[in-house]
Amino acid sequence: MAAKKKTATKAPAKAGTKKATKKKATAGSLKNVVVFGASRVAVASLEALVEAGFSPSTVLTHRVMDTETWERTEVSPVSRWAKRNDRTAVLPEKTDKSEWLQPLLDDPPDLVLTIGWGLPLPKELLGVPRLGCVGIHTSNLPKYRGANPVRAALAGGEKITGVTVYKIEGSEWDGPILHNEQIDIGPTEIHGELEPRMRELCAQVTVKVAEKYAAGRKFQEKKQEEKRSSTTTRLDRRHRRAPWWLTAQEAYDRLRAYSPEPGLETFIGAKRVEILGGKPMDWMKPTFGDTGTFLGIRSGRMAILCDQSTVFGIDRLRLLGGEPENAADYARRIELSIGSGLV
Repeated sequence: MAAKKKTATKAPAKAGTKKATKKKATAGSLKNVVVFGASRVAVASLEALVEAGFSPSTVLTHRVMDTETWERTEVSPVSRWAKRNDRTAVLPEKTDKSEWLQPLLDDPPDLVLTIGWGLPLPKELLGVPRLGCVGIHTSNLPKYRGANPVRAALAGGEKITGVTVYKIEGSEWDGPILHNEQIDIGPTEIHGELEPRMRELCAQVTVKVAEKYAAGRKFQEKKQEEKRSSTTTRLDRRHRRAPWWLTAQEAYDRLRAYSPEPGLETFIGAKRVEILGGKPMDWMKPTFGDTGTFLGIRSGRMAILCDQSTVFGIDRLRLLGGEPENAADYARRIELSIGSGLV
């Protein structure tokens, strides 16, 4: 649910008048916008900026993690967007600074936007743009600074998330907050459902930022509360390990963060297995075993002991490189014994 805002009452404009006036103001006051971004969230915002008349003069991207090979690839969603639209997306990691940074210093942009960027900007660039450097981040800062904030919010069991606009100053994350809009997270909502909603919200917020600066208006700054801050890390395979050492609810929240794909990983014997579906089994109260112990098949699920004597039931799984299958059927097929340990 979006945050409520106070709006002034205005007399209705004649048909077509508001749109024409808006475009005229846009063209004259915010011509040179530079965008740093890599993710699908950034792509949605780039498309919205172009549609609203704020086509970026320069787009920069970085390498992203391929969740199939778990290697960093130079072909980010922003790179693909640029190719589709006959644009160039500069990759600073592979380009000499003199080729991409110096032109920005020689011809200062009106505004620099980082959208889900997750990396520090060069210190030489800070203070150069006429309207400053502004970050747009898909979390309620100061929580979940860094990479993968949408997954982190789900894994953290958050009930609310949002998009935060902040001023980039000396360091990447602790600048004053300029604007924030929030939405609720459903109790069973997964990444594949939340991320599209976050893309849409981020695109709307990005355009609002451009429109406000184009109109010559300023944001009211609010200092971040450092005591509430947290920082996420870049995605790699270890974050997908099934956390049997946590409670069943926490394991479920972690699964939601990696659903529908790539799921969580665990080992059953010597086999690496991907967990694609499951949920807590709150009615079970086991009295034996270590975390990760297989408690048998209960209600058509593989029951796994978690912390605080809670139980997680695996619905669906997949052997690495195989096809999804019912977890209970798999346990029966391999004759998995009660008391076996999953790691």
